[in-house]
Amino acid sequence: MTSHPALAVENLSRLPPYLQEVATAAISGSTKDLTRLCDLVRDPRAQISQLDLLLPVFYTLLDPGTIPEPCRLDPDSSDSAHQSSVIGLIARAAASLDALRTLGELPPGVGAGLWPRVWQWVLFMHTYREAIPHASETRICLNLFRLMNQLLLESEMVEMIKTNPRVQFVVARGWVLLFDVKDSLTRIDGCSSLCRFFKAARFAQSVALEAFIEGAGGTLSHLASLIVNHITFFAVTAQTLTSSIPLMLDGVLDFLWVAQYCDQEYENATWKPHRKGPLCMALVSKGIVAR
Repeated sequence: MTSHPALAVENLSRLPPYLQEVATAAISGSTKDLTRLCDLVRDPRAQISQLDLLLPVFYTLLDPGTIPEPCRLDPDSSDSAHQSSVIGLIARAAASLDALRTLGELPPGVGAGLWPRVWQWVLFMHTYREAIPHASETRICLNLFRLMNQLLLESEMVEMIKTNPRVQFVVARGWVLLFDVKDSLTRIDGCSSLCRFFKAARFAQSVALEAFIEGAGGTLSHLASLIVNHITFFAVTAQTLTSSIPLMLDGVLDFLWVAQYCDQEYENATWKPHRKGPLCMALVSKGIVAR
């Protein structure tokens, strides 16, 4: 039993016959048909109306009950059929996450049913990425950013997502990796989703930043450097690539306002009134604020 009508398998019967056949095969575990379906979703020339009717396929393939036990990820397993089955499960879940972020705006109210499945698979893939063939931490994090961007349109989803320390850790890891992405437009797309996350989250000044700090590298200095790199990129480098500079900075400036309180605590803890915290020093070093 699903939690939202848009996630019901019965919706597949409303698809055009050719698409219904592909979707039915994909939901039954055909990797070939799932690949074909994902290609159609991504191809603007396909002109598929009512893409949300495909949601049940991706929802079903993200069933957390199918997440493999970590011990089943052994690459040296002598059981090749077993190993192939596990890899197939993970590949279909990864393809489903890719497809979900391509669907665009999701039906209102679908987040409560969809997010737990999305997050459990993202967390699994991120935690065990080194044991998963062809897994990319950058791809995992970018998918999370874009999917959060879609789900955070629902106000009731904001608290569920933003207060999870594991989510905060993966968000920070993805933020770090964004600045290693060679394609500037991909970086801008990821940063846009990240900024919307910060804007929607509206973190209070009292929020604990430990998970963000850990994901950024382990120290407040790492987090400070990350914030400053983001501001610098969009204030200077990205000006020729996008006209949405205010949007790209807005959410991060909100987060900067929160992080400064952590900086002040650092200054107070050092018992040195003239010693500035890592965030202040990073901002000064880039000329963002005066000494």
